[in-house]
Amino acid sequence: TEADMVASYKNSVEEGEANSFAAGLLMPSAVFARRSDNSVLTVEVVSDLATYFRTSFTSTAIRYVETSSEPCAVVMSSDGRLRWWRGSQEFEGRFWLDARSMLSKNTVAGNVFAGGSRPRGAEEVDIAAWSDRVPDDEEDSVFIEECLFIDRYGQIVSLLRMP
Repeated sequence: TEADMVASYKNSVEEGEANSFAAGLLMPSAVFARRSDNSVLTVEVVSDLATYFRTSFTSTAIRYVETSSEPCAVVMSSDGRLRWWRGSQEFEGRFWLDARSMLSKNTVAGNVFAGGSRPRGAEEVDIAAWSDRVPDDEEDSVFIEECLFIDRYGQIVSLLRMP
């Protein structure tokens, strides 16, 4: 079916390589590092970088977390379900998000999908609301979650970082 073909295409090695090549071409590592140096992952920072590089918010957020030395992640969700995520090496070494899982109402995105109001900025959320794998020394810790709402597609991009 067409859906099977699209799923196969999106998960192909070639597609991943093409995306990586495009990110390097449009957002060269050295320039991206200079522009994002000493910045904290926020919707405003990613939007400014996307404007500078003339790239989409999502691709810029992915590039940010892939080049960050801080624990941070970008999460795409729709219909109350986590669709995919990318984390920095520091994030993926400590936390793991269950792709395709239903979002907890204790996350900002999950609360919005459940009919809650949209916050105007970043909010603290318990790490366990997002991650099934929480290190013992992080049990009482929180993520800072800030969201970009993509109404046209019914999607929410969540940016997660440590305080």
